[in-house]
Amino acid sequence: RDRDRDRDRDRDRDWRDRDRVRERERERDRIRDRERGQERRERDLERRRDRNLKADHTRRTPRHDLKSGRAGEDEQKARREEPWTLPMVAVEVKNPALLEPMRPTLQREPVSLEELLRKRNEEEDRKAKPVFVSRQEREKRALERLALRREVEQTALVQSAPIVPSSVREVVENRENTGTHNDTDGKALEAIRKTYLKQKRENKALVKPSEKFRFRFEWDASDDTAREEDPFYDVLQKQQSSISLQFGRGRLGGVDVMQSPVSRMQVAGKARTPLTSPPAPLDNTGDPTGPSRRKKMEDARHWSEKSREEMTQRDWRIFREDHAIAIRGGGTLLPARNWEEAGLPPEILQLVVDVAKYDKPTPIQMATIPIGVQGRDLIGLAETGSGKTAAFVLPMLVYIGRLPPMTTKIAEDGPYAIILTPTRELAQQIESEARKFAVPLGYRVMSIVGGLDVETQGSKIRDGCEIVIATPGRMIDCLERRYCVLNQCYYVVLDEADRMIDMGFEPQVQRILDAIPVTNLKPLESFNDDYPQHPALPPPGTDGKIYRQTFMFSATMPPAVERIARQFIRQPIVVAVGETGKTAATIEERVEFFPNEARKRDRLVELLRTLHPPIIVFANTKKGCDTLARTLDTAHGLRTLVLHAGKSQEQREEYLEGFRSGRNGILIATDVLSRGIDIKGVNHVINYEMPAKIEPYTHRIGRTGRAGQKGVAWSLTTAADAEIFPQLKRQLDISGAKCPPEIARHESVRNAAQANETIVI
Repeated sequence: RDRDRDRDRDRDRDWRDRDRVRERERERDRIRDRERGQERRERDLERRRDRNLKADHTRRTPRHDLKSGRAGEDEQKARREEPWTLPMVAVEVKNPALLEPMRPTLQREPVSLEELLRKRNEEEDRKAKPVFVSRQEREKRALERLALRREVEQTALVQSAPIVPSSVREVVENRENTGTHNDTDGKALEAIRKTYLKQKRENKALVKPSEKFRFRFEWDASDDTAREEDPFYDVLQKQQSSISLQFGRGRLGGVDVMQSPVSRMQVAGKARTPLTSPPAPLDNTGDPTGPSRRKKMEDARHWSEKSREEMTQRDWRIFREDHAIAIRGGGTLLPARNWEEAGLPPEILQLVVDVAKYDKPTPIQMATIPIGVQGRDLIGLAETGSGKTAAFVLPMLVYIGRLPPMTTKIAEDGPYAIILTPTRELAQQIESEARKFAVPLGYRVMSIVGGLDVETQGSKIRDGCEIVIATPGRMIDCLERRYCVLNQCYYVVLDEADRMIDMGFEPQVQRILDAIPVTNLKPLESFNDDYPQHPALPPPGTDGKIYRQTFMFSATMPPAVERIARQFIRQPIVVAVGETGKTAATIEERVEFFPNEARKRDRLVELLRTLHPPIIVFANTKKGCDTLARTLDTAHGLRTLVLHAGKSQEQREEYLEGFRSGRNGILIATDVLSRGIDIKGVNHVINYEMPAKIEPYTHRIGRTGRAGQKGVAWSLTTAADAEIFPQLKRQLDISGAKCPPEIARHESVRNAAQANETIVI
C-alpha cells in the first residue's frame, strides 16, 4: 500500500511538473504573439505615414516640374528660398506698417506629417459621430437622389437608342398609316423592326441531329381511320371520357379497370363486324372477349383478393415490396401470406392461433417459415422486434415432429436441436417462447446458461430433451465435462450471430459446431440452381438419410460470420426484411444535448419523475450503472434495479422478473439487455450514456415500440459523445427525427461530411 501511495504521489508530481512546463510554454507563446502583433502594428503605421507623405509631396509638386527634370528642381528650390509675394494689384494701403508682421507668415512652408495625421483623425472622428438629420432634410435628399437616378437612366436610354435611317423610318410610317402592304412587305417590315428597334427575337429550340430523323408517333385527328370502320367510335370515346374515378378502392390510378373495359368491349363486339374473320364465340356469360381476356382483366385485382393459385409473378413481386421482403437463392419457394399458407401441421397451427394468439405472421415469419418447413438452410437479416423467435421455433417443431420420439436410449446421443444465443436473458426468453408450442406437443425444452450449477444442468440434459437453448460459454463447459454430446443434433440455430462474434464467442461457436458430426451435413453435390435434390428430412414413410438444417440470424455480416456461414451452412437462402440496422417505425427518437454532466443528470431525474413506467435506462459500464443507481437512490429517492454482467444469475432473473411484473418501474442496464430481450409494455428507453457506435444505439432503442406498440427513445448527449455524432445525425435524418443544432453543427459531423465528399469526388 505504501508503495502504491508513493507511486501515485510520484505520478501526481510528474503530472504537475508537466502541467507547469506546458503553462510556461503557453505564456511564452502568448508574449511572443503580443510582441509580433506590436511590431506588425508599428510597421503598418510607418507605411501609412510614408504613403501620406508621398501623396502630399506629389500633390504640392507641379506637373511641368515633374517632367522638366533638373531645371524644374532648381526653379522649385529658388521658389522656396525667396519670399512669397502677392500678385501686383493696385491696392491703396493707408497704413503699410500693418503688412510687416504678416510677411513672414505668408511664406510657403510644407505641412508636417503630424499635422496631416491630426487632420485626418479629426475628419474620421467627425464622420464617425452620428449626425442628426431632420425629416424634411431626409425627404429632400431622397428627392434629389431620385431625380439624379432618373436623369442618369434617361441619359443612358437616349445614348443606347438605335439610329434609324430617315428613309426607313418614312417607309415604315407611310405603310403603317396607309395600310397598303402585302405579305412580302409585312415580312420586310417585321425584319426592319427586329433589326432597328431591338425587338426580342424568339429563340429556336436546338434539336440534336439524332432527334431530327427519329420516328414520331403523333398523328392528327384526320389520320384516325377507326371512324370509318366503327360507327360506334364516337359513342365509345364519350364513354371513355365519362369514366368515374374511384379513389380509395385499391384501383390503379383511381380508375375502375374492371368495369369500363368490359362495357367497352361488349359494345364494340356487338357493333363491329369483321371483314375476314368469323365472329368471336360467346361464352356462358355472353362475353365475346373469351376466357383469356377475362383472365387478363382479373389480374388487375389486388394480391389480397386472389387465392395462392391465382397469384402471378407480378403479384408476388408486389407482395414482397409491400412487406419489404428480399429473398436471394429461394428458387421456386414463395412466402406465406397468412398462417394457413405457411405449411405448418394442423396441431402447430392451432397452437399458433389459439395459444400464442398470433393474428397474422410478421414479414420475417412470412418469408422464413415456408423455407424452414421445406428443409432449406437460411440466413435471416431483420430489424429488431420483428418476430424472429417464432420464425425459427415453428420450423424446428415441424422438423422434430418427423424424428423418432425421444427415449432414454436415444437421449444418450444428445438433443435434436440446439439454439445458441449471446446472453443469458435472451436464452431464457427464447425458452419461454418455445415452451408455448413445445410443451403441448410433448417436447422438452431447457436452457443452459452461466450463473447456475453446471452439474444440475448436465443431469437434466442426460435425462433427455429435444431442444437445448444455450450460451456458447456454458455449452462448451457441458461438452468438456461430458455432460452432453451432439451426435444427433440435426437442427442448429445461431441467433444474433454478429453479437456473439462481437462478444468474442467465435472460437466457442466454432468448437460447438465442430462437435456436431459432419456426416449429417448435406453434400455439396446435392444442390442445383432452384431446389435441393436431398431435403433435410426424407419424405414420410421412407428410410432416407436425415441431414442437418441450419438457421442463422444476424443484423450484419462481418467476416467472422461469413466464415462460419461458408463452413457450416449449405447453399443458404438469404432473407432480408426491411433495412438492417434501421429502427422500427413505431419508435419516436428524441435526442437532447447538454453542456455538462450536471444538467444531463437533472434532465434524467426529471424524465424519471414524469414519464410513465416501465422505463429502461442504459449505461455503458457496470460501474456506471451502479454509480447512477446509487446517485438516484441517495440524492433523489428513486428506487431502481441494476442489471449487468456483474450480477449473479439469481439476481438477474429476480430483477428481470420484478421489472416484467411491474413491481419496479425503473431498470438500469448495460448492453446485455439491448439485444433480443422482449419486455412487454416498455414505454420509454433512455440512453443516459451513449455508445461509441450506432449499432448498439439501434438495439437499445429497439427495446421499446415492439409488437406494433408505440414507444419513445430518449438520448441524453454531451460533447463527450462526439464519436457517435456523425452516425447519430445520419440515423436521425433517415428516421425523420429532429437533430439538435449543437450536434448538427458539431466539428465531428462537419469533418465526416467533408471526408464523405472527398471520397465521392
